Amino acid sequence: MRRALGFLLLLSAPAFAQTSDPSEGRNGDFGGKLLVTTDLNRFWTEWNKPDNPTIETTSRVTQSQPVYSIVLFHDCKAGPDGNCKVLVRFTMTAPDGKPYDEPHENVAWTAAPPPNHNIQASRASMGFILEAQDKLGRYEIEAKVTDEISGRSVTLRQYVTAEAESAGAAPTT
Repeated sequence: MRRALGFLLLLSAPAFAQTSDPSEGRNGDFGGKLLVTTDLNRFWTEWNKPDNPTIETTSRVTQSQPVYSIVLFHDCKAGPDGNCKVLVRFTMTAPDGKPYDEPHENVAWTAAPPPNHNIQASRASMGFILEAQDKLGRYEIEAKVTDEISGRSVTLRQYVTAEAESAGAAPTT
């Protein structure tokens, strides 16, 4: 659980707000942020450290490079069993405006709410690899994060630009 990582902006936003950053949103106390990284293992290594993590994010990708979308959230409501139930639904849109692959929905969190407004990383993430036939350009990643107990949700958006791989790279043998 974390208390910092640029989430102070969300805690001071109006009760139902998308901030000027589309990757952040808040509905009442419940809020979230969508991150994109190229190294999921490093994300979890950093996240699990006792100090605030150093998270590397990206807005540029190349074809055949793995990319992962991860949601951070805060202030989910506990149900009668003392646990939250947070779901996340990921969708992507290709540069031509058409859907890229099928939506992915999964459970983000089914445990007690983190104490003291701490933020929590979703256990569900969406990974993808753009293939040679995929278009270069700007992809939109959307995560709709829903607190099933409170009925509140936020829609978060992050953008990545797919670029051609460097032409000067020497082949390996």
